[in-house]
Amino acid sequence: ILIPATPLISSMLFQGEFYAAWKYVPFLLIYAVINAMSGMWGPFFAASYDTRPMAMSTALGGIVNVALGVVLVALFGVQGAALASLFAGLTNWAWRGIKVRKHVGINFHMRKSLATYGVLCAQGIVMISDLPIGICVSIESLLLAGLFFYYRQGLRICISAALERAKK
Repeated sequence: ILIPATPLISSMLFQGEFYAAWKYVPFLLIYAVINAMSGMWGPFFAASYDTRPMAMSTALGGIVNVALGVVLVALFGVQGAALASLFAGLTNWAWRGIKVRKHVGINFHMRKSLATYGVLCAQGIVMISDLPIGICVSIESLLLAGLFFYYRQGLRICISAALERAKK
C-alpha cells in the first residue's frame, strides 16, 4: 500500500526540488522490509551462540552492494544505488534464512517470499515509470489485489483475530 501511495505521501513530506526524491522511495521501502526480515533471524543466531552466519551474510551483502553499486549507478544513477541496496539486502536475508534452519525448525517459505518481493519490485517499477496515472493506478491495483489474494488465508486469520479482540 505504501509503494503506490509514495507520490502522495511525498507531496506532503517533501517540498520543492526534494519532491523528485520520491522516485527512489519504492525500492528503498522494499529494502527496508527485507532488512527488517533479515534482522528477524538475528536473535536465533545470538541465542545459539553462532553469530558467524550473521557476519558472513553482512559481508556478502556488502560485497553485493559495492559490486552492483558500481555497475547500477553507472547505468541508472541514484536509482542504481537504491537497487544495489535492495539486492544486497535480499542476499543478506536469503543467506540468513537458509542458515537459520540449522538452529530452529522454522518453516521458511523462500519461494513465497521471493514471489512477494517480486510483486513489490513490480510495483516499484510501475511507480517510477512514466505511465499515465490511470494505467499506473490500474496496474498497482491489480498487483495489490494479487498480493491480497496470495495471502488471503493469512489475512482471514488476522482479520478474525482482530475482530475477536475488538469484541472483547
